[in-house]
Amino acid sequence: MKVLKILLILMGSVILAAGCTPAEQPPPPPIENDYPLAVQGTIAEFFPFHENSLVTFERTDMFGSDTSFAIHIDGNRMQRITTLGDFRAIEVFEIADGELRVNHASMTASVAENLLDKIDDTPMVILREPLVVGNSWETHTGPTVQGVARGVTTITAVDVEIETPYGNVVAIEVATEFENGYWEVNYFARDLGLVQSGYFIQGFEREGDSGRFFQEDMTVDRTLRSITENTSFNMDFVVVHPNDNADDLELSEASFTIITNGDQVEVLRGAFEATLRNPGGREYGVISPNTSINFININREPTDQSPFEAAAVHLDLSAHFSEDMAVGISFEQLILTSLELTFLEFFNAQEFILTVENQPHISIHG
Repeated sequence: MKVLKILLILMGSVILAAGCTPAEQPPPPPIENDYPLAVQGTIAEFFPFHENSLVTFERTDMFGSDTSFAIHIDGNRMQRITTLGDFRAIEVFEIADGELRVNHASMTASVAENLLDKIDDTPMVILREPLVVGNSWETHTGPTVQGVARGVTTITAVDVEIETPYGNVVAIEVATEFENGYWEVNYFARDLGLVQSGYFIQGFEREGDSGRFFQEDMTVDRTLRSITENTSFNMDFVVVHPNDNADDLELSEASFTIITNGDQVEVLRGAFEATLRNPGGREYGVISPNTSINFININREPTDQSPFEAAAVHLDLSAHFSEDMAVGISFEQLILTSLELTFLEFFNAQEFILTVENQPHISIHG
């Protein structure tokens, strides 16, 4: 349950947060007249897909900030990663039929998985044309602590002046009231996208100093700090490996970088291969210098707690892995455990499959 609540906070920027302003301060009602206020422009202008750009927001909650980066962009679809502390989320956006939609969202998917074609049963509509005050549509949250909540989203203003660390901008105000008592408001500026958002969460669960959980209402605001263009995204990961005494396991940190529309699978394979050979700069590693990674496959299946998927990760190594395993049965067991823990952790998986040239690993120790 605690993880679900963290998911709500992590993805509250656009897709899964269900509230924005305190309940006693609801968004203004739609203006009803024959000549609604309008803005000249399209959704694509107010939610551009930033290629090779790191977008950073300041937050008023315990995390302080979050960052987003586009992994893939293909026409009217974008897959991006959002990081918040130790948490990360993958989101797939689409602009089509006059709508900005979130087709898929996950806290378990990795940067190596291309999910541009994945569409959930109920994509969430974030923005809809025409961009006029009073335009309203039914919407819903993603899975939250109280399940999927339906609500109504309305464009409440089109010329709001917003002060941000990035600069002063004029934005479209879009407010949503959900049936579970949450509120959300987002501000979109031309050529920038989302520049500010806020949400009110009712009954958010926290863990106190004593270790006990308690609930409280929480209001969070996010404001655009910076858009760093022509850059890459740095992804940290951890490798589990035998210690220097070869009698236990320890951790070493490593990282790799990706660019928008790069070969993320190959980058990830190379990063794991190099780090497993020499974790933490050691002369020996989890795999021998001659061993290479043939492939890493991920199979995810939806669960009742979507967007959390049950995943199986399949690692296939070259024949040298088994041939170079003259290290003793105890050390071999440490190596096998290291691989399992490393890949289960990185891919948020529940099952690990190891093969050598697509066949089960056979120990030379019998």
